[in-house]
Amino acid sequence: MEHETVLKLGVECWNVWREKNPEIRPDLDGADLRNTDLKGANFGPAADTALHDLSAMPGNTAKPDLARMGMRLEGADLCCADLTGACLLGARLSGAKLRNTVLAGVNATGADFMEADLSNADFRGATLARAVFNDAILNGADFANAMLRDAHLFGANLRGLNLAGVDLGGAALTDANLSGACLKGANLSGALLIDTNLRDADLDGANFSGADLRGAVLADARTDGANFEGALRDETTVEC
Repeated sequence: MEHETVLKLGVECWNVWREKNPEIRPDLDGADLRNTDLKGANFGPAADTALHDLSAMPGNTAKPDLARMGMRLEGADLCCADLTGACLLGARLSGAKLRNTVLAGVNATGADFMEADLSNADFRGATLARAVFNDAILNGADFANAMLRDAHLFGANLRGLNLAGVDLGGAALTDANLSGACLKGANLSGALLIDTNLRDADLDGANFSGADLRGAVLADARTDGANFEGALRDETTVEC
């Protein structure tokens, strides 16, 4: 049975099938899943349990190659689908259509969203550590309280987005456009913000400790209570 056909039988059937066939790496490239209820669906790698066990080991610093094991969803049409709480560990979603898709609370650690259309996607409270968003369309996306530690957002257009409370510790935001974005209470400690545009952004209470802000533009940004301790800033950084 084709993997898309199994999924359209419902999330419960899909998750049972995944449990019974852990050796199979499902392929949903180009699947049409528009407006589908996929809440709680398991799109993680076959080694999902092993990965959780590995990450829970005391002192473990290994980073499994999730991209190698993640499910293939390249070019899939997931517009307006509901993926609340789904497992997308290492999922390969490059070029996928996710306009108006609900991804609240998903675990998409290590997922690849390169060149995906994420317009108006709801990522509130999602876990997106080490996820890749290079060249993705992010207009109107909501990342409030999401975890994006070590995420790749090179040159991303995040203009005016809701990033309040987001954890962007260690994230790569070089050349990104964050003008007018809401970053109230966000964590950007150790983030790469070289030549990043933060003009008119709300940085109230944001943590920039140890961040690299060389060449960043902070003109007219609101920085009340922001922490810049240990941040790298040079003469080209435009102050607010």
